[in-house]
Amino acid sequence: MLPCNCTNMAQMSPENICRICQRGTPQKGLIEPCNCNGSIGGVHKSCLERWLTISRRSKCELCGVSIPCLQVTPTFRDYARTFPRPLVGDLLLFTFLTPIATLLTLLCFQGAMMQIKWQNLTESSFLLAFGAILLTFYFGWVYWSIKNNYQIFLDWQSSNTNLRIDWPRRRGRKREKTINSIEKAVLDSDDPEQSLSLL
Repeated sequence: MLPCNCTNMAQMSPENICRICQRGTPQKGLIEPCNCNGSIGGVHKSCLERWLTISRRSKCELCGVSIPCLQVTPTFRDYARTFPRPLVGDLLLFTFLTPIATLLTLLCFQGAMMQIKWQNLTESSFLLAFGAILLTFYFGWVYWSIKNNYQIFLDWQSSNTNLRIDWPRRRGRKREKTINSIEKAVLDSDDPEQSLSLL
C-alpha cells in the first residue's frame, strides 16, 4: 500500500491548479485575472503571459474579460545576444574587406594619375574604371549587408514580441480599523479594573 501525503493532496485541490499548465501550486502562486471562478479561475502569471503571447489575444477565452497587456518588443541588443553569428561574420568581413578595398582603390587612382602624366589614356581609363567598379561593389555589399541584417532583425523582433500583463496600479486606500464589541467596551470604559474583567 502506498503512503498518502495528505498535505500535498490538500494543496493539489482543483482551486490550486493552474488552468493553463494544469500544475498544482500553493494558492498564493495563482492569480485570477478574469471573472472565471472555481477550478478554472486561477492561473500562473507566467503561464498567462505565454498564452497571451502565443494566442495573440488580450481577452479571456471563456468569460471574454479583457486583460490589460503591454507589448514588449526585444531590442537590437537582445537580437545580437541571441544570434551573434551573422553579425560577427559580417563585421569580420567588413574589417577584412575595408582596408583591401581602400588600398586597391587608392592604387588604381594613383596609377591612373601616373598614366595620365605619361599620356597613356587607355591604361588610365582602365584603371579609373576598375577603381570605380571596385568601389561600387564594395559599397553595394555594405548596403546589402546592413539591409539584410536589419530585415532579419525586424523579422526576429516581430516573431519574438511578448505580451506582459499590465495591472493598473491600485490607489492606496486607508483602511478603517475595525473594532470589535469587546475592544469598544474596553475603550469606552473609564475603570481599568472593569476593562480587565471584560477581557
